Amino acid sequence: MTRDIRSRLRTLIGLTALGVVLAGAGTALGVAGPLGASGPEFVVSGENVTFSDADGDVTVVANASDARRIEIEKRGRGRFAVGTETERPLTAAERERAIDIATGNETVRRHLRDVSDYSFTVEPIRKLETTSVTNVSGNTTTVEASNGTVYRFENGDGDEGDGGESDATVAVERDPEYVEDLASVRVRQPETDDRTALKYTVTVDLADGTVADVTDWDAIRRRTD
Repeated sequence: MTRDIRSRLRTLIGLTALGVVLAGAGTALGVAGPLGASGPEFVVSGENVTFSDADGDVTVVANASDARRIEIEKRGRGRFAVGTETERPLTAAERERAIDIATGNETVRRHLRDVSDYSFTVEPIRKLETTSVTNVSGNTTTVEASNGTVYRFENGDGDEGDGGESDATVAVERDPEYVEDLASVRVRQPETDDRTALKYTVTVDLADGTVADVTDWDAIRRRTD
């Protein structure tokens, strides 16, 4: 990727009440080169958050499926901070059990033999999600797209902030509901490109200890490319 994106992590304070936690790390972005006339944009989907400008895109929140709040702040010219507040409806024990169920399935084991290096993430399966946008400030544009909601931060020529551009904030609030006793186990290959890192999604039934479905994402990509 040719664009020079400088990233760092900033520690956020966790919340302990009612199973709600604030993500352990936020992300700060700096765009080194000049921005296009329409400005950079973030795409918020049910799966992740990506940042895009004229030179390409980068995933800034790899897993947004359990985020109940996503906040994007523009801090002057070409500087952004992204933070998430997450809800964990599955316990650590349930997540471990989901992985055990998935890896105990013969079909899944056969698929894993073809993947040289992999990691697991376990997420609940959403039944219904109501999304609203609050605290939209500054010069921003919102567009609904097939891959998510696009928040475009327009380039300004005012005198506020760093380098003559005013700050802006977008906060996305969610109120998710989940399917009882089902979990999604995602198998990723960490060293590959973001677009192809997800290899399999395994739906498991935690109540009866079985695999309900296996999705081969490489096979789907081959059919759609």
